[in-house]
Amino acid sequence: MSAARYFIVLALALAFATPAAASFENGRTVSAAAANATRSLAGATPGAPQDLHGFLLRENDRRKVTHTFPRTPAFAWSHVEGARQYEFQLSTSRNFADNAVVWSSKPRAAVATVPITLPWVTGAKYSWFARVRALVNGEPSAWSKTFGFNLRPPGSPKNLVPGLNPTPGMVRWTPVRGATAYDVVFLYDQGQAKSKRIRTATTAADLRELYTFHNRYPSTQPVFWRVRAVREVVGKTKNALPSVSYGPWSARFRTIEPSFNTGTLVPLASISRAGKTDVLSASPTGAPGKGPHGLVPGFSFTGATGPFGEAFGECSIIEQLFGVTCPLYHVYVFTDNTCSNRVHVSDLVGSPAYVPRLTPPLSLPSDGKGLAAAGGLFLDDGTEGTDVYTAGDDLITASGMPDGSGADESAATSGASDDADAEPTESTDTGASSEAATRGDASRKAIRTSSGTFEPRRNGLWDVDWPSARYVWTVVPAVPQIVPDDPANPTEGKVIYKDVVFPEDMCAQGHGFGFGKTSEVVTTAESGVPFVSGLSPAGKVVSAQGAVPSFFQRVVVAWKPAVGATKYEVQFSRKKNAWKTLKRKFTPGTQLQVQLSSGKWFYRVRGLDLTLPGNPGLSWSEPVELKMVAPTFSIVTRS
Repeated sequence: MSAARYFIVLALALAFATPAAASFENGRTVSAAAANATRSLAGATPGAPQDLHGFLLRENDRRKVTHTFPRTPAFAWSHVEGARQYEFQLSTSRNFADNAVVWSSKPRAAVATVPITLPWVTGAKYSWFARVRALVNGEPSAWSKTFGFNLRPPGSPKNLVPGLNPTPGMVRWTPVRGATAYDVVFLYDQGQAKSKRIRTATTAADLRELYTFHNRYPSTQPVFWRVRAVREVVGKTKNALPSVSYGPWSARFRTIEPSFNTGTLVPLASISRAGKTDVLSASPTGAPGKGPHGLVPGFSFTGATGPFGEAFGECSIIEQLFGVTCPLYHVYVFTDNTCSNRVHVSDLVGSPAYVPRLTPPLSLPSDGKGLAAAGGLFLDDGTEGTDVYTAGDDLITASGMPDGSGADESAATSGASDDADAEPTESTDTGASSEAATRGDASRKAIRTSSGTFEPRRNGLWDVDWPSARYVWTVVPAVPQIVPDDPANPTEGKVIYKDVVFPEDMCAQGHGFGFGKTSEVVTTAESGVPFVSGLSPAGKVVSAQGAVPSFFQRVVVAWKPAVGATKYEVQFSRKKNAWKTLKRKFTPGTQLQVQLSSGKWFYRVRGLDLTLPGNPGLSWSEPVELKMVAPTFSIVTRS
């Protein structure tokens, strides 16, 4: 090789090589980069990337996991010497036809994250295909060997209330990991296509449709229902292939309701299931709960009349005039045991249970004609109207209905690129924009059912410091009243709804039951080793091997889905205790790729519960320490 050509090769190597550090074995040397540059100058094609694979939590997941993933994975491959950039593609065809490519990007390292929700696609062996090639000195390498994989939806929920219902007025099911909500469809008469779908953020749903205005629902008639998990869908595929926001429907479940109890009204329990076992709170202190609820619970009660023996809750005249039965119920949640500081108002329900919903309350009749028809109907969703009152004649609105107090999601998740040390992690992503991938498509958040199109409600409950602090809940009966337009015609006029018992009286009689609510902390590590992968100075993607891993330039942080979280916030700081956020990212996924400068860094992750009024932030994970190594150069010449 001539001296002039050698210096050209050396200059190219220095320009395109990633610095190597002596502290890592097999560090890339300039002589290796020079060899690639020499091949490029000679017209030879650079070598194709090897060992392309997908992973969820750490890069070495591939040694334990098959080619099947429950959610969109990240991808890594062996670094090609001299490559400063790669071209990565995802397709539903192994031939990578243009109309089958759903995502492409040009990452600057041997790792790619996909910030969109990929559709679930079924194939005989594999339904998804990935490939990558290196760009060395402007020349593309051959494509890598195709990596095939499957994206399969999680299993459908299982019925927790088969046969005779142990929690009358409420159906419950097992949770699905990664679900952000659940759709429930009640099958009134499937042969005649009579059904209704509702959505909830927890693992239970009350049977208000079956009971309201006809709460002597016959116990011999079974309730048929199905449920499916809902996931957050973000971004759009390059070829416009749709991504559904839900998993498969469960089997058709059958639940039988026991006879309706018309005795004295008393609360029974708050109940939830966020894991493998139920959390049950059935006393003023919250006992015998195994801990606080991880999700907003359902509330179970029994009886129909007030606590003093009077026939509070009966509506004999209304029943005679309109053919409907009473009572309706209000569940109230307070932060004190005197039941004064009210923080949650339930929808009006006729069932002996209440579970908050993301869909609206029942569309209650507002006049005598509507009330007369209600006894033979399963009511649609809509509005309770503007005439709902407490026993003290205060106007009230069900929690989560529009009243100007809800949180604005765009404000709650603002600062998606709030980086004091910002550097790009990808270049030329083709698919969804980074902002759309981070915040999601607002138009997709609407819930569309046969009842109408609705925005999800914000009627969740905030965390409390259980067991030293707790919520207190109780239930009161309510009845419809008609305000006649003409006293001579008592069936025509406006219908109002009013409680007939004060919640303070229920609590004073020992009918205020305690419970706790504490969100799940995001899991960012296992056995003390964080779920993080990154670049070594040799340009290889490696996973964390200890509690404080070291990387060069880029990292992919990951975590397990947290129950109740709709999205996630990731923050980066230089200090652990005197925390000062220098980078702040939001994502609906469970992975994030970021570029960090050299030195010590800490990161933490928390879920965001967008059903909460106000601040949606859940509990932070413990900070994870990272060390980003500074670049050092070593030039090796050949004798």
